[in-house]
Amino acid sequence: MNAESAYLFRHALLRDAAYQLQLPGDRARMHGLALAVLEALFGGRPPEPPPLDGETAQPLGRHATDPFAEELAEHARIASGSVKDGREELRRARRLYLRRAGPLLERRYRFAAAVSCWLALAAESTGVEHIESLRRAADIARSAGRLAEAETLAEQACGKAREAGIRKLEGMALGSLAVIFRETGRTARAQEAQEQALAIHREVGNRRYEAFALGNLSNVRRNAGLVEEAVRLGESALAIDRELGEHHAAAVVLGNLASLRQLQGRFDDAERLMREALAVFRSRGNRGLEGLTLSNLAHLFQVSGRPAEAERLYGEALALIREVGDRRTEAISLGTLGVLYLNEGRMEDAEWTLRRSIALHIDVGNRRDEGVVTGSLACLYRETGRWEMGEASFAAALDLHRQTGHRRFEGGHLCDLALLRLAQGRVDDARETWRAGAAILRGIGDLPAVEAMKREMAGACAKAGVAAFDE
Repeated sequence: MNAESAYLFRHALLRDAAYQLQLPGDRARMHGLALAVLEALFGGRPPEPPPLDGETAQPLGRHATDPFAEELAEHARIASGSVKDGREELRRARRLYLRRAGPLLERRYRFAAAVSCWLALAAESTGVEHIESLRRAADIARSAGRLAEAETLAEQACGKAREAGIRKLEGMALGSLAVIFRETGRTARAQEAQEQALAIHREVGNRRYEAFALGNLSNVRRNAGLVEEAVRLGESALAIDRELGEHHAAAVVLGNLASLRQLQGRFDDAERLMREALAVFRSRGNRGLEGLTLSNLAHLFQVSGRPAEAERLYGEALALIREVGDRRTEAISLGTLGVLYLNEGRMEDAEWTLRRSIALHIDVGNRRDEGVVTGSLACLYRETGRWEMGEASFAAALDLHRQTGHRRFEGGHLCDLALLRLAQGRVDDARETWRAGAAILRGIGDLPAVEAMKREMAGACAKAGVAAFDE
Protein backbone atom coordinates (compact mmCIF):
# COMPACT_ATOMS: atom_id res chain seq x y z
CA MET A 1 0.00 0.00 0.00
CA ASN A 2 1.47 3.39 -0.99
CA ALA A 3 1.38 6.46 1.25
CA GLU A 4 -1.63 8.03 -0.47
CA SER A 5 -3.69 4.83 -0.25
CA ALA A 6 -2.73 4.41 3.41
CA TYR A 7 -3.82 7.99 4.14
CA LEU A 8 -7.17 7.55 2.40
CA PHE A 9 -7.82 4.27 4.21
CA ARG A 10 -7.01 5.71 7.64
CA HIS A 11 -8.94 8.89 6.90
CA ALA A 12 -12.06 6.87 6.06
CA LEU A 13 -11.71 4.84 9.29
CA LEU A 14 -11.25 7.98 11.42
CA ARG A 15 -14.18 9.72 9.72
CA ASP A 16 -16.46 6.72 10.36
CA ALA A 17 -15.32 6.45 13.97
CA ALA A 18 -15.89 10.16 14.60
CA TYR A 19 -19.34 9.92 13.00
CA GLN A 20 -20.37 6.96 15.15
CA LEU A 21 -19.29 8.79 18.33
CA GLN A 22 -22.01 11.41 17.75
CA LEU A 23 -25.38 10.94 19.43
CA PRO A 24 -28.25 10.17 17.02
CA GLY A 25 -29.84 13.57 17.59
CA ASP A 26 -26.56 15.35 16.90
CA ARG A 27 -26.03 13.32 13.75
CA ALA A 28 -29.51 14.24 12.55
CA ARG A 29 -28.84 17.93 13.12
CA MET A 30 -25.53 17.71 11.22
CA HIS A 31 -27.30 16.08 8.25
CA GLY A 32 -29.93 18.80 8.36
CA LEU A 33 -27.15 21.40 8.35
CA ALA A 34 -25.42 19.65 5.44
CA LEU A 35 -28.71 19.71 3.50
CA ALA A 36 -29.20 23.43 4.15
CA VAL A 37 -25.59 24.33 3.27
CA LEU A 38 -25.59 22.37 0.01
CA GLU A 39 -28.92 23.86 -1.05
CA ALA A 40 -27.61 27.37 -0.28
CA LEU A 41 -24.44 26.73 -2.27
CA PHE A 42 -26.33 25.53 -5.35
CA GLY A 43 -29.13 28.02 -5.70
CA GLY A 44 -31.70 26.75 -3.21
CA ARG A 45 -34.16 23.91 -3.40
CA PRO A 46 -35.45 22.95 -6.88
CA PRO A 47 -39.08 23.66 -7.79
CA GLU A 48 -41.64 20.90 -7.44
CA PRO A 49 -41.53 18.57 -10.46
CA PRO A 50 -44.51 17.81 -12.72
CA PRO A 51 -46.99 15.28 -11.30
CA LEU A 52 -45.81 11.69 -11.43
CA ASP A 53 -48.83 10.45 -13.37
CA GLY A 54 -47.21 8.34 -16.05
CA GLU A 55 -46.52 11.16 -18.49
CA THR A 56 -42.80 10.45 -18.79
CA ALA A 57 -42.52 12.98 -21.61
CA GLN A 58 -42.76 15.83 -19.09
CA PRO A 59 -39.17 17.01 -18.45
CA LEU A 60 -37.96 17.82 -14.96
CA GLY A 61 -35.73 20.67 -16.11
CA ARG A 62 -32.16 21.05 -14.89
CA HIS A 63 -31.12 22.38 -11.50
CA ALA A 64 -27.71 22.99 -9.95
CA THR A 65 -28.45 20.50 -7.14
CA ASP A 66 -29.06 17.62 -9.57
CA PRO A 67 -25.55 16.09 -9.34
CA PHE A 68 -26.11 15.78 -5.57
CA ALA A 69 -29.79 14.79 -5.57
CA GLU A 70 -29.15 11.26 -4.28
CA GLU A 71 -26.90 12.60 -1.50
CA LEU A 72 -29.39 15.35 -0.57
CA ALA A 73 -32.20 12.80 -0.31
CA GLU A 74 -30.07 10.80 2.15
CA HIS A 75 -29.28 13.91 4.23
CA ALA A 76 -33.01 14.66 4.41
CA ARG A 77 -33.83 11.06 5.41
CA ILE A 78 -31.39 10.97 8.31
CA ALA A 79 -32.21 14.52 9.40
CA SER A 80 -35.94 13.74 9.58
CA GLY A 81 -35.41 10.62 11.69
CA SER A 82 -34.51 12.31 14.98
CA VAL A 83 -36.20 15.71 14.92
CA LYS A 84 -39.75 16.83 15.59
CA ASP A 85 -39.78 20.40 14.36
CA GLY A 86 -39.67 20.51 10.58
CA ARG A 87 -39.89 16.74 10.12
CA GLU A 88 -42.61 16.96 7.47
CA GLU A 89 -40.64 19.60 5.58
CA LEU A 90 -37.59 17.30 5.55
CA ARG A 91 -39.72 14.41 4.30
CA ARG A 92 -41.02 16.61 1.47
CA ALA A 93 -37.42 17.50 0.62
CA ARG A 94 -36.48 13.84 0.54
CA ARG A 95 -39.36 12.99 -1.81
CA LEU A 96 -38.35 15.87 -4.07
CA TYR A 97 -34.73 14.75 -4.32
CA LEU A 98 -35.64 11.09 -4.77
CA ARG A 99 -37.94 12.14 -7.61
CA ARG A 100 -35.08 14.01 -9.28
CA ALA A 101 -32.40 11.41 -8.53
CA GLY A 102 -34.28 8.44 -10.06
CA PRO A 103 -34.30 9.62 -13.71
CA LEU A 104 -30.80 11.10 -13.40
CA LEU A 105 -29.33 7.82 -12.14
CA GLU A 106 -31.12 5.91 -14.89
CA ARG A 107 -29.65 8.20 -17.56
CA ARG A 108 -26.20 7.54 -16.08
CA TYR A 109 -26.89 3.78 -16.22
CA ARG A 110 -26.64 3.41 -12.45
CA PHE A 111 -29.59 1.06 -12.52
CA ALA A 112 -29.31 -0.40 -9.00
CA ALA A 113 -29.20 3.06 -7.43
CA ALA A 114 -32.10 4.24 -9.63
CA VAL A 115 -34.26 1.28 -8.56
CA SER A 116 -33.46 2.05 -4.91
CA CYS A 117 -34.53 5.68 -5.39
CA TRP A 118 -37.87 4.77 -6.98
CA LEU A 119 -38.58 2.17 -4.29
CA ALA A 120 -37.73 4.69 -1.56
CA LEU A 121 -40.11 7.18 -3.18
CA ALA A 122 -42.81 4.50 -3.38
CA ALA A 123 -42.41 3.85 0.34
CA GLU A 124 -42.88 7.57 1.06
CA SER A 125 -45.84 8.05 -1.30
CA THR A 126 -49.47 7.11 -1.77
CA GLY A 127 -51.88 6.91 -4.68
CA VAL A 128 -50.66 7.63 -8.19
CA GLU A 129 -47.13 8.53 -7.12
CA HIS A 130 -46.77 5.26 -5.19
CA ILE A 131 -48.01 3.10 -8.09
CA GLU A 132 -45.99 4.89 -10.76
CA SER A 133 -42.82 4.74 -8.63
CA LEU A 134 -43.22 0.96 -8.38
CA ARG A 135 -43.75 0.66 -12.13
CA ARG A 136 -40.69 2.74 -12.95
CA ALA A 137 -38.60 0.69 -10.53
CA ALA A 138 -39.84 -2.41 -12.38
CA ASP A 139 -38.85 -1.00 -15.79
CA ILE A 140 -35.34 -0.10 -14.61
CA ALA A 141 -34.85 -3.48 -12.90
CA ARG A 142 -35.78 -5.11 -16.22
CA SER A 143 -33.23 -2.92 -18.04
CA ALA A 144 -30.62 -4.13 -15.54
CA GLY A 145 -31.49 -7.77 -16.27
CA ARG A 146 -33.10 -8.28 -12.84
CA LEU A 147 -36.18 -9.86 -14.38
CA ALA A 148 -37.59 -11.69 -11.34
CA GLU A 149 -37.48 -8.50 -9.27
CA ALA A 150 -38.93 -6.50 -12.17
CA GLU A 151 -41.85 -8.91 -12.49
CA THR A 152 -42.67 -8.71 -8.78
CA LEU A 153 -42.64 -4.91 -8.84
CA ALA A 154 -44.72 -4.67 -12.03
CA GLU A 155 -47.30 -7.07 -10.57
CA GLN A 156 -47.49 -4.94 -7.42
CA ALA A 157 -48.00 -1.78 -9.49
CA CYS A 158 -50.66 -3.46 -11.60
CA GLY A 159 -52.54 -4.83 -8.60
CA LYS A 160 -52.51 -1.52 -6.74
CA ALA A 161 -53.66 0.40 -9.83
CA ARG A 162 -56.50 -2.09 -10.31
CA GLU A 163 -57.55 -1.82 -6.65
CA ALA A 164 -57.53 1.98 -6.88
CA GLY A 165 -59.47 1.95 -10.16
CA ILE A 166 -56.76 3.97 -11.95
CA ARG A 167 -57.15 2.49 -15.42
CA LYS A 168 -54.39 4.50 -17.04
CA LEU A 169 -51.75 3.21 -14.63
CA GLU A 170 -53.18 -0.31 -14.76
CA GLY A 171 -52.68 -0.32 -18.53
CA MET A 172 -49.13 0.99 -18.22
CA ALA A 173 -48.20 -1.60 -15.57
CA LEU A 174 -49.72 -4.37 -17.71
CA GLY A 175 -47.52 -3.19 -20.57
CA SER A 176 -44.44 -3.38 -18.34
CA LEU A 177 -45.43 -6.93 -17.33
CA ALA A 178 -45.96 -7.91 -20.96
CA VAL A 179 -42.41 -6.88 -21.88
CA ILE A 180 -41.06 -8.98 -19.00
CA PHE A 181 -43.14 -11.96 -20.12
CA ARG A 182 -41.79 -11.58 -23.66
CA GLU A 183 -38.19 -11.29 -22.53
CA THR A 184 -38.53 -14.39 -20.35
CA GLY A 185 -40.05 -16.40 -23.19
CA ARG A 186 -43.68 -16.54 -22.03
CA THR A 187 -45.08 -15.58 -25.40
CA ALA A 188 -48.76 -16.38 -24.77
CA ARG A 189 -48.81 -14.42 -21.51
CA ALA A 190 -46.95 -11.54 -23.18
CA GLN A 191 -49.54 -11.31 -25.93
CA GLU A 192 -52.47 -11.53 -23.52
CA ALA A 193 -51.09 -8.85 -21.20
CA GLN A 194 -50.15 -6.52 -24.07
CA GLU A 195 -53.58 -6.86 -25.69
CA GLN A 196 -55.23 -6.03 -22.36
CA ALA A 197 -52.93 -3.04 -21.99
CA LEU A 198 -53.72 -1.87 -25.53
CA ALA A 199 -57.45 -2.04 -24.86
CA ILE A 200 -57.05 0.08 -21.72
CA HIS A 201 -54.84 2.66 -23.48
CA ARG A 202 -57.50 3.07 -26.16
CA GLU A 203 -60.27 3.24 -23.56
CA VAL A 204 -58.58 6.10 -21.64
CA GLY A 205 -57.12 7.82 -24.72
CA ASN A 206 -53.47 7.22 -23.80
CA ARG A 207 -52.11 7.51 -27.34
CA ARG A 208 -48.48 7.50 -26.31
CA TYR A 209 -48.78 4.14 -24.61
CA GLU A 210 -51.08 2.84 -27.33
CA ALA A 211 -48.09 3.19 -29.65
CA PHE A 212 -45.87 1.52 -27.07
CA ALA A 213 -48.27 -1.45 -26.82
CA LEU A 214 -48.52 -1.79 -30.60
CA GLY A 215 -44.73 -1.83 -30.86
CA ASN A 216 -44.45 -4.53 -28.22
CA LEU A 217 -47.19 -6.60 -29.85
CA SER A 218 -45.15 -6.34 -33.03
CA ASN A 219 -42.20 -7.87 -31.19
CA VAL A 220 -44.39 -10.67 -29.81
CA ARG A 221 -45.70 -11.53 -33.28
CA ARG A 222 -42.18 -11.44 -34.72
CA ASN A 223 -41.04 -13.92 -32.06
CA ALA A 224 -43.93 -16.18 -33.10
CA GLY A 225 -42.70 -16.02 -36.72
CA LEU A 226 -45.61 -13.87 -37.96
CA VAL A 227 -43.46 -11.32 -39.75
CA GLU A 228 -46.09 -9.65 -41.95
CA GLU A 229 -48.41 -9.05 -38.98
CA ALA A 230 -45.45 -7.78 -36.95
CA VAL A 231 -44.65 -5.25 -39.70
CA ARG A 232 -48.24 -4.03 -39.78
CA LEU A 233 -48.31 -3.51 -36.00
CA GLY A 234 -44.92 -1.79 -36.04
CA GLU A 235 -45.98 0.61 -38.77
CA SER A 236 -49.11 1.50 -36.78
CA ALA A 237 -46.96 2.26 -33.73
CA LEU A 238 -44.60 4.38 -35.83
CA ALA A 239 -47.48 6.42 -37.28
CA ILE A 240 -48.76 7.31 -33.79
CA ASP A 241 -45.28 8.20 -32.48
CA ARG A 242 -44.68 10.50 -35.43
CA GLU A 243 -48.11 12.07 -35.04
CA LEU A 244 -47.29 12.84 -31.39
CA GLY A 245 -43.77 14.05 -32.15
CA GLU A 246 -42.22 11.23 -30.10
CA HIS A 247 -38.94 11.11 -32.01
CA HIS A 248 -37.08 8.85 -29.58
CA ALA A 249 -39.95 6.34 -29.37
CA ALA A 250 -40.25 6.43 -33.18
CA ALA A 251 -36.53 5.58 -33.43
CA VAL A 252 -37.06 2.51 -31.21
CA VAL A 253 -39.84 1.35 -33.55
CA LEU A 254 -37.62 2.02 -36.57
CA GLY A 255 -35.02 -0.30 -35.09
CA ASN A 256 -37.62 -3.03 -34.63
CA LEU A 257 -38.94 -2.56 -38.17
CA ALA A 258 -35.36 -2.80 -39.45
CA SER A 259 -35.05 -6.24 -37.84
CA LEU A 260 -38.27 -7.29 -39.56
CA ARG A 261 -37.00 -6.08 -42.94
CA GLN A 262 -33.87 -8.12 -42.32
CA LEU A 263 -36.01 -11.23 -41.72
CA GLN A 264 -37.70 -10.54 -45.05
CA GLY A 265 -34.32 -10.38 -46.77
CA ARG A 266 -34.67 -6.64 -47.50
CA PHE A 267 -31.17 -5.80 -46.31
CA ASP A 268 -30.89 -2.33 -47.88
CA ASP A 269 -34.14 -1.21 -46.23
CA ALA A 270 -33.02 -2.72 -42.92
CA GLU A 271 -29.70 -0.87 -42.99
CA ARG A 272 -31.36 2.44 -43.86
CA LEU A 273 -33.83 2.13 -40.95
CA MET A 274 -31.10 1.12 -38.49
CA ARG A 275 -28.91 4.06 -39.44
CA GLU A 276 -31.88 6.42 -39.10
CA ALA A 277 -32.56 5.09 -35.60
CA LEU A 278 -28.86 5.20 -34.72
CA ALA A 279 -28.65 8.89 -35.61
CA VAL A 280 -31.50 9.69 -33.20
CA PHE A 281 -29.98 7.71 -30.32
CA ARG A 282 -26.61 9.40 -30.83
CA SER A 283 -28.18 12.85 -30.96
CA ARG A 284 -30.00 12.13 -27.69
CA GLY A 285 -26.90 10.66 -26.01
CA ASN A 286 -28.62 7.31 -25.43
CA ARG A 287 -25.56 5.10 -25.17
CA GLY A 288 -27.54 1.96 -24.37
CA LEU A 289 -29.75 2.07 -27.45
CA GLU A 290 -26.79 3.18 -29.56
CA GLY A 291 -24.98 0.00 -28.48
CA LEU A 292 -28.03 -2.17 -29.13
CA THR A 293 -28.51 -0.70 -32.61
CA LEU A 294 -24.83 -1.10 -33.47
CA SER A 295 -25.13 -4.75 -32.46
CA ASN A 296 -28.18 -5.16 -34.69
CA LEU A 297 -26.34 -3.47 -37.56
CA ALA A 298 -23.40 -5.82 -37.01
CA HIS A 299 -25.75 -8.79 -37.23
CA LEU A 300 -27.21 -7.39 -40.47
CA PHE A 301 -23.70 -7.16 -41.95
CA GLN A 302 -23.02 -10.70 -40.71
CA VAL A 303 -26.03 -12.27 -42.43
CA SER A 304 -25.58 -10.22 -45.61
CA GLY A 305 -22.00 -11.39 -46.13
CA ARG A 306 -19.86 -8.61 -44.62
CA PRO A 307 -18.12 -10.45 -41.74
CA ALA A 308 -15.15 -8.10 -41.27
CA GLU A 309 -17.42 -5.05 -40.91
CA ALA A 310 -19.69 -7.05 -38.63
CA GLU A 311 -16.86 -8.04 -36.27
CA ARG A 312 -15.67 -4.43 -36.03
CA LEU A 313 -19.15 -3.22 -35.17
CA TYR A 314 -19.64 -5.95 -32.58
CA GLY A 315 -16.54 -4.63 -30.82
CA GLU A 316 -17.93 -1.08 -30.77
CA ALA A 317 -21.37 -2.30 -29.68
CA LEU A 318 -20.12 -4.48 -26.83
CA ALA A 319 -17.99 -1.64 -25.45
CA LEU A 320 -21.09 0.58 -25.20
CA ILE A 321 -23.33 -2.21 -23.90
CA ARG A 322 -20.88 -3.08 -21.12
CA GLU A 323 -20.44 0.60 -20.30
CA VAL A 324 -24.15 0.91 -19.51
CA GLY A 325 -24.39 -2.50 -17.78
CA ASP A 326 -27.00 -4.00 -20.14
CA ARG A 327 -26.20 -7.67 -19.51
CA ARG A 328 -29.18 -9.00 -21.47
CA THR A 329 -28.13 -7.21 -24.66
CA GLU A 330 -24.51 -8.20 -24.02
CA ALA A 331 -25.61 -11.85 -23.94
CA ILE A 332 -27.55 -11.51 -27.22
CA SER A 333 -24.63 -9.75 -28.92
CA LEU A 334 -22.16 -12.38 -27.75
CA GLY A 335 -24.46 -15.06 -29.13
CA THR A 336 -24.54 -13.57 -32.62
CA LEU A 337 -20.81 -12.82 -32.50
CA GLY A 338 -20.23 -16.47 -31.57
CA VAL A 339 -22.11 -17.53 -34.70
CA LEU A 340 -19.91 -15.22 -36.78
CA TYR A 341 -16.82 -16.94 -35.36
CA LEU A 342 -18.42 -20.34 -36.04
CA ASN A 343 -19.10 -19.43 -39.68
CA GLU A 344 -15.51 -18.21 -40.03
CA GLY A 345 -14.17 -21.52 -38.69
CA ARG A 346 -12.72 -19.93 -35.53
CA MET A 347 -13.97 -22.72 -33.29
CA GLU A 348 -12.17 -21.86 -30.05
CA ASP A 349 -13.34 -18.24 -30.20
CA ALA A 350 -16.85 -19.41 -31.10
CA GLU A 351 -17.14 -21.92 -28.27
CA TRP A 352 -15.90 -19.53 -25.59
CA THR A 353 -18.18 -16.73 -26.83
CA LEU A 354 -21.28 -18.94 -27.08
CA ARG A 355 -20.71 -20.43 -23.61
CA ARG A 356 -20.30 -16.94 -22.14
CA SER A 357 -23.52 -15.86 -23.85
CA ILE A 358 -25.48 -18.83 -22.45
CA ALA A 359 -24.17 -18.17 -18.93
CA LEU A 360 -25.33 -14.55 -19.13
CA HIS A 361 -28.75 -15.55 -20.49
CA ILE A 362 -29.22 -18.00 -17.62
CA ASP A 363 -28.14 -15.34 -15.12
CA VAL A 364 -30.63 -12.74 -16.37
CA GLY A 365 -33.42 -15.27 -16.98
CA ASN A 366 -33.69 -14.81 -20.76
CA ARG A 367 -34.82 -18.34 -21.64
CA ARG A 368 -35.89 -17.46 -25.17
CA ASP A 369 -32.42 -16.37 -26.28
CA GLU A 370 -30.79 -19.03 -24.14
CA GLY A 371 -32.48 -21.49 -26.47
CA VAL A 372 -31.19 -19.68 -29.56
CA VAL A 373 -27.57 -19.72 -28.40
CA THR A 374 -27.80 -23.30 -27.09
CA GLY A 375 -28.79 -24.32 -30.62
CA SER A 376 -25.81 -22.41 -32.02
CA LEU A 377 -23.51 -24.27 -29.62
CA ALA A 378 -25.10 -27.54 -30.79
CA CYS A 379 -24.18 -26.59 -34.37
CA LEU A 380 -20.60 -26.04 -33.25
CA TYR A 381 -20.54 -29.51 -31.65
CA ARG A 382 -21.87 -30.92 -34.93
CA GLU A 383 -19.17 -29.18 -36.95
CA THR A 384 -16.44 -30.48 -34.61
CA GLY A 385 -17.75 -34.06 -34.60
CA ARG A 386 -18.98 -34.13 -31.00
CA TRP A 387 -22.20 -35.95 -31.87
CA GLU A 388 -23.50 -36.78 -28.37
CA MET A 389 -22.92 -33.26 -27.08
CA GLY A 390 -24.57 -31.87 -30.20
CA GLU A 391 -27.63 -34.11 -29.87
CA ALA A 392 -28.02 -33.17 -26.17
CA SER A 393 -27.65 -29.44 -26.89
CA PHE A 394 -30.18 -29.57 -29.74
CA ALA A 395 -32.62 -31.35 -27.40
CA ALA A 396 -32.13 -28.63 -24.75
CA ALA A 397 -32.54 -25.86 -27.33
CA LEU A 398 -35.71 -27.36 -28.81
CA ASP A 399 -37.20 -27.79 -25.35
CA LEU A 400 -36.60 -24.09 -24.64
CA HIS A 401 -38.05 -23.07 -28.03
CA ARG A 402 -41.22 -25.07 -27.36
CA GLN A 403 -41.60 -23.66 -23.87
CA THR A 404 -41.18 -20.09 -25.11
CA GLY A 405 -43.18 -20.48 -28.33
CA HIS A 406 -40.18 -19.60 -30.51
CA ARG A 407 -41.38 -21.37 -33.66
CA ARG A 408 -38.85 -19.89 -36.07
CA PHE A 409 -35.87 -21.28 -34.17
CA GLU A 410 -37.66 -24.52 -33.38
CA GLY A 411 -37.98 -25.11 -37.14
CA GLY A 412 -34.45 -23.97 -37.91
CA HIS A 413 -32.81 -26.05 -35.20
CA LEU A 414 -34.79 -29.15 -36.20
CA CYS A 415 -33.28 -28.77 -39.67
CA ASP A 416 -29.84 -28.31 -38.08
CA LEU A 417 -30.38 -31.44 -35.99
CA ALA A 418 -31.26 -33.30 -39.20
CA LEU A 419 -27.83 -32.39 -40.57
CA LEU A 420 -26.19 -33.88 -37.48
CA ARG A 421 -28.16 -37.11 -37.83
CA LEU A 422 -27.35 -37.32 -41.52
CA ALA A 423 -23.64 -36.91 -40.76
CA GLN A 424 -23.95 -39.88 -38.39
CA GLY A 425 -25.51 -41.97 -41.15
CA ARG A 426 -28.99 -41.96 -39.57
CA VAL A 427 -30.71 -41.17 -42.86
CA ASP A 428 -34.30 -42.03 -41.94
CA ASP A 429 -34.12 -40.07 -38.65
CA ALA A 430 -32.56 -37.16 -40.49
CA ARG A 431 -35.28 -37.15 -43.17
CA GLU A 432 -38.14 -37.09 -40.63
CA THR A 433 -36.44 -34.40 -38.53
CA TRP A 434 -35.82 -32.29 -41.63
CA ARG A 435 -39.44 -32.54 -42.74
CA ALA A 436 -40.70 -31.51 -39.29
CA GLY A 437 -38.43 -28.47 -39.23
CA ALA A 438 -39.19 -27.39 -42.79
CA ALA A 439 -42.94 -27.73 -42.12
CA ILE A 440 -42.68 -25.33 -39.17
CA LEU A 441 -40.72 -22.76 -41.17
CA ARG A 442 -43.12 -23.00 -44.10
CA GLY A 443 -46.09 -22.78 -41.73
CA ILE A 444 -44.94 -19.46 -40.28
CA GLY A 445 -44.14 -18.10 -43.75
CA ASP A 446 -40.36 -17.98 -43.36
CA LEU A 447 -39.71 -19.00 -46.97
CA PRO A 448 -36.15 -17.56 -47.17
CA ALA A 449 -35.15 -19.82 -44.25
CA VAL A 450 -36.76 -22.82 -45.95
CA GLU A 451 -34.83 -22.19 -49.16
CA ALA A 452 -31.55 -21.69 -47.29
CA MET A 453 -32.07 -24.92 -45.34
CA LYS A 454 -32.96 -26.79 -48.56
CA ARG A 455 -29.70 -25.73 -50.17
CA GLU A 456 -27.68 -26.75 -47.12
CA MET A 457 -29.47 -30.10 -46.83
CA ALA A 458 -29.07 -30.82 -50.56
CA GLY A 459 -25.33 -30.32 -50.24
CA ALA A 460 -25.16 -32.55 -47.17
CA CYS A 461 -27.21 -35.27 -48.91
CA ALA A 462 -24.91 -35.16 -51.94
CA LYS A 463 -21.90 -35.51 -49.68
CA ALA A 464 -23.53 -38.47 -47.90
CA GLY A 465 -24.47 -40.10 -51.22
CA VAL A 466 -28.23 -40.09 -50.60
CA ALA A 467 -31.13 -38.51 -52.49
CA ALA A 468 -32.03 -34.97 -51.43
CA PHE A 469 -34.87 -34.84 -48.90
CA ASP A 470 -38.25 -33.56 -49.99
CA GLU A 471 -40.69 -31.75 -47.75
